[in-house]
Amino acid sequence: MCIQTYAQFSSDRRNIKLSFVDEPLRLLLSEIENQAGLNFIFKDELVKDKKISWQFNGSFVFNEFKELLKHLNIRAELYDSNHVVLYKEKITKKPVIRTLYQDEDLMIKKPKDEIIKPVIISKDKLEYPSRAITENTEGDVTLRLLVSESGAVSKSEIVTSSGSKLLDSSSVEYASRLKFVPARINGKTESVWMSIIFKFYIVENDSVMN
Repeated sequence: MCIQTYAQFSSDRRNIKLSFVDEPLRLLLSEIENQAGLNFIFKDELVKDKKISWQFNGSFVFNEFKELLKHLNIRAELYDSNHVVLYKEKITKKPVIRTLYQDEDLMIKKPKDEIIKPVIISKDKLEYPSRAITENTEGDVTLRLLVSESGAVSKSEIVTSSGSKLLDSSSVEYASRLKFVPARINGKTESVWMSIIFKFYIVENDSVMN
């Protein structure tokens, strides 16, 4: 259901006094209706078994009340100056993977060496394991890769584990398929070690109306 806001809320003549501690949300809404002259529109199942704590004395502030309901995954929108529509706020998870490349291993070469670092050319992206998303599994995986003269990854080592075997194994399997333009040192193609960090984390998208 999509609700458009037609009016701005006015706090005129809407001073209220509330003292609710772990009490049914339905009672809070009823009391606000009585004191502030507002009418709430919602489905019964939205507020069923939900409890809330709020102590307030003063002019009713709609935005503060709106933020309060967010903790219950409920969104409040003004329909007009006297009606507020409540609906379930659906949160969607967005998995994010950041990849950081480190080449400190190249720095152990002689200071005067002319070094061209390996450059990744693979187009494939590392997928966030679906089970890890469902279980809200996050973490950082640091791998050390040996990039061969052909640009393939000939060896990999886990330097720092994410604490999740699923994230670790996905990172190792993905890294083994990477292709690089190989490093060149003093004009000669050489095998080099480099480090790569995969940062797995989950953020919440903007809420969508349900």
